[in-house]
Amino acid sequence: MFSKSTTPLIALILCLFWQVPFSFHAHARKDLWLDKMTPLVKPTTFTKGSLGKVQNQMIQIITMLGQSDRTHGPKPNELVTKACETHYKYGPARTLLTATVVEKVYNDAVYLGLFNEKGKFTSSIQNGPDVGGKTLFEYIVPLETAPEFSQDISNLRLVLVSKKRKSNDLSKEEKIHLGKLEKIKKETRSILVLRERESGHLLDTSITGPDLGPHYERWEASMELAGEASNEPAEVKLDARKNASASSSNGERMSVKVKLNNYSDVPTKVTVHCFMLARSDIKRILFKIGHAQKEVVLLPKDEQRMVLYSDPFPSFKRHAGALDGLPTKLLNQGKFSPQGWVVRVEHKGGVVATEASMTKMIPMADEKYKELLGLP
Repeated sequence: MFSKSTTPLIALILCLFWQVPFSFHAHARKDLWLDKMTPLVKPTTFTKGSLGKVQNQMIQIITMLGQSDRTHGPKPNELVTKACETHYKYGPARTLLTATVVEKVYNDAVYLGLFNEKGKFTSSIQNGPDVGGKTLFEYIVPLETAPEFSQDISNLRLVLVSKKRKSNDLSKEEKIHLGKLEKIKKETRSILVLRERESGHLLDTSITGPDLGPHYERWEASMELAGEASNEPAEVKLDARKNASASSSNGERMSVKVKLNNYSDVPTKVTVHCFMLARSDIKRILFKIGHAQKEVVLLPKDEQRMVLYSDPFPSFKRHAGALDGLPTKLLNQGKFSPQGWVVRVEHKGGVVATEASMTKMIPMADEKYKELLGLP
């Protein structure tokens, strides 16, 4: 038998022992919610787009938050914050603003009673004195003022239809929010520049010009110093190779990895054209499945790398079917096979380098360039 002096100690040990499984279970549940939320907060590039797309993204997020809340999962701000932190394009400022905005939208939806008995979001108020009232999503900072934030969930709010925006004039609070948006854009740009440096100058092909940040600024200063010499034909070496075949993991897009070396002591700016080609299944007609174009600025003795993508393969089924003369009702069954790619580098309208996946395709980047542009 245990003595009276040992009983409290044993009780404490037993208590801790039984709490361990519950602790593991709680962590497992948090990880499960995080796995579900992470793809929903995936950041988009700073580009103009429709309200519908980002609105649907927000509805998916707050619906997930409602499910977590009702089952005693992570709190909204905690869950969104941790999900944002898994994406490298989210810095501290962007994470904080996104989590704050999403939490407010969720709380407003709960307060207005916009979730039905099944937990599904609806734009109509489901209960209370204002039942049947309508709500809508709108930009916090109007599209006309900040078009590059039209696809960012941190620029969205939920309002009653009766209180929707009447003009594009910014209130004091909206001006403050605009300042926060500009801050996260600069923060994201800095993250991309740092990532470029750490990955051997791998360029993000979704950004151009001044958005390249310090690299672009250094190039501008170098161009001014070079003067007339910068007009000389570019001396670059091109190395292009297949990066990936189309698959479900990359959005059914073929991609080509391109490396450019500037061997001159003079900075330069070139344009990279990458054509990705396929043949229709029946008539074997050659057509484009992608024309990726990227303007690249190179410092003296500089090297830049990029990955260029085709359009999604499923979007070409009807096109391939039309080229093969299939009946209208069968166009979606059109088939084609990838044939390779052709890369052409231009400087001031002249060709300075070409490469292709197969030697016989190289002439298409040179003498037959106009033909390549004209392919269906």
